[in-house]
Amino acid sequence: MDNPFYTRIKNAISYIKIYYKALMDWIEKHKNTFSNYKGIRYLLNYLIDLIILMNKQLEILEEELQNLYEQKKEIFNDKIFFDANFSKIQRHTIVQNVSYTLLEIISNANKKDIPFEFLYPLKDLFNKVSTKNDFEYNLVFQAKWQINYSIRYILSDLKNFLPDHFENIESFLNKFTIESIVLSFPYTLKEMPLIHSLYGHELGHYFYKNQNIHDQIFTTDFSKILSKYPDPIINKLKFKIHKWVNEIVSDIFALRIFGFSFLYSFIWIFSTDDISGPFQSTHPPNCLRFYFLNEIIKRNSNKYQIFVDDEINHIINEHVSNLTKELKNTTEKTNIEDFITQETLLFILNNLKEKIIEVVEEKTDNQSVDLNYLKSKISELEEQFDISVPISEVYEPKHTPNFRNFNFIEILNFGWYLYRNKLDSIKELISNETFIANDEEVFTYINKYISNSIELSYLRYELNFLKEK
Repeated sequence: MDNPFYTRIKNAISYIKIYYKALMDWIEKHKNTFSNYKGIRYLLNYLIDLIILMNKQLEILEEELQNLYEQKKEIFNDKIFFDANFSKIQRHTIVQNVSYTLLEIISNANKKDIPFEFLYPLKDLFNKVSTKNDFEYNLVFQAKWQINYSIRYILSDLKNFLPDHFENIESFLNKFTIESIVLSFPYTLKEMPLIHSLYGHELGHYFYKNQNIHDQIFTTDFSKILSKYPDPIINKLKFKIHKWVNEIVSDIFALRIFGFSFLYSFIWIFSTDDISGPFQSTHPPNCLRFYFLNEIIKRNSNKYQIFVDDEINHIINEHVSNLTKELKNTTEKTNIEDFITQETLLFILNNLKEKIIEVVEEKTDNQSVDLNYLKSKISELEEQFDISVPISEVYEPKHTPNFRNFNFIEILNFGWYLYRNKLDSIKELISNETFIANDEEVFTYINKYISNSIELSYLRYELNFLKEK
């Protein structure tokens, strides 16, 4: 009878090998589905090579253990020996988790499920924000059921993760030089381009990473402030402050690039949250995020005046006023240690405020949406407005050299302006004797209108570009 410890190792190896085979079978069966999608083909090739490498490592380990068992089977009774070798097998479950992630992205990246009208304009925005000429990447869209927008860097994540668990894997990872940037969005909001202005926040994370914004903001040494705390609290504070600044920068970036269409989308997506929102480790509370957005609005009041009406002002001020209340609640709901760290966080952020705003405004000066121009065009658009004719057919956006995406951003802003200011007029336009439109139906109608306008405007640009060539 086999040694029970050796049997357990054999069974574990068999399970992993069967899993790897099932993965390869799935890929072989479905790979043609993604043959025209460059970003997914790259991810598939990465996954295939990773499975081949892992399977080969597993076979070598299996052969070594089998030879050892034939020569000295009693060694498997040694707990230290068994645990050391069993852990080598267990770590392959990490590859399972990596595979789950990649396969979820691949299977959710069906082009039928992504907002086509945003695919190419957003890629152009990524190219514009990128400052590293040698940085190659594939942009992949992923539809998910969660009501959340997010961005991931697959290759960077794996390069930071896998070497901690597998020896001699760096050479394999270094073969892949093209980053895969995955933008996730809620499948249920696919046909709501007005809400997709929230992509601006995810683009802000890319801006933060690609242009090394972190080092430009954290030029002040806060070690004296932090030195009064023990190391665990200092680590907690540093983690939070870096995460929070990244989120705040991304919000400001999105507001400057996407204008008030981001602000309205931001308010909309958080409409069911508590006014304050929790003090999370990775995200600042909503009241703090609104505080920074309000700072930008106040400093550009001449630009935002037409777009930030009394209702929007009230919503913003309600959030901002809760910042003090949230800090007070911290002392009532948690221990004094948590209160001190939150107080210190807010103190550091307040000291960084001017630097954060200065850096983002300077870096986005030539990219931010021209709100003054948009304001001047709104009256013209209203005069020509016909709900049956896409905006792109009556609207000639301001010519901005080398930055064609103002086109679709201005259309998004106009769409929100219609919903915020012309709701009753559009209700009347689309209602009849048997159908009385409500607010939600008008919102759906405007989204379809905006979607068609963005798609047509981009196609019009591409046609003009080809003519010029």
